[in-house]
Amino acid sequence: AGAYSCNPAGVVFGGTLKFGGAADLIRDLTDAVRRLNLTPLGIENSLTTKLQHVLIAFDAGSIVAGCGSLNAFIHEVQAQSGKAINAADADELLVSADQIRAVLGCL
Repeated sequence: AGAYSCNPAGVVFGGTLKFGGAADLIRDLTDAVRRLNLTPLGIENSLTTKLQHVLIAFDAGSIVAGCGSLNAFIHEVQAQSGKAINAADADELLVSADQIRAVLGCL
């Protein structure tokens, strides 16, 4: 940060950027899966269970386990894209999962 005169772009901006915590993002993604009303119901249960495992691992401080469960969620969504999950809905779920991966620091 420097004086305005040091800013070569001539743009002044300020404020804060705030992201929801990983737990909030996981809960939001779980809700998004439930809103899809997937059939058969076993697919919804499988996806939400994986997300629950992410949350449990995150709460326990096990980022590696959380990332593993999140990767399993991602793989299942990819496998069901265009089948049990509409491709556009799958893309939205994957974008949300990628946000969580970034917050958790998954590799």
